[in-house]
Amino acid sequence: MTKSKPNFETMTEDELVAAVAVAVNSHWLVGEGADAWTRRHSAGRTDQAFGLLVGLSGETIRQARNVWSKFKDLQQLRLQWSHFYAAMNWDDAEEWLRSAADNRWSVRAMREERARLQAAMETDEEETDDGEETDVGLPGPEEMPAEAPDVEALKKKLLKALRKFRLEFRGSLDVMADELANFEEGLRQAMEPANR
Repeated sequence: MTKSKPNFETMTEDELVAAVAVAVNSHWLVGEGADAWTRRHSAGRTDQAFGLLVGLSGETIRQARNVWSKFKDLQQLRLQWSHFYAAMNWDDAEEWLRSAADNRWSVRAMREERARLQAAMETDEEETDDGEETDVGLPGPEEMPAEAPDVEALKKKLLKALRKFRLEFRGSLDVMADELANFEEGLRQAMEPANR
């Protein structure tokens, strides 16, 4: 038999405190309960006061409430609560949380991937920060050479284009996917004469 999720919005303060007190192992329920208590029952009392009522520290209450408030619509990603806590101050948190869910990354792997990409973007910014616009557009099928292309040069150009798009569109995966599809189509068409 599964328990139904408590409806904090309809509970009295005593019911809400009791429900959160038995759910202290669920950061999501603690956060949701703290959010409801703050809006409906706090009357100016602090997270510390609510923490005393449910047996948790004020800091734990604050963290759980903040994570719940920011990420309540992303719970379906089925990540550990610590993923959300780690991404709490990231401006691109949703993108990274979705990537972590898609790739089944641990919190550590998510942080490392994000740090790796940021370092690559910073390096790219330093390399191209000469004040001039650099055209890193990818060649279309009509622009591809008849001979076999220099694959390494094309890889470098693609990486530079992806970094530029990442910077400009903050991870707009649809844009990058379209550019990649166009590049792959152009490369496939360029390779066809070489394969005949």
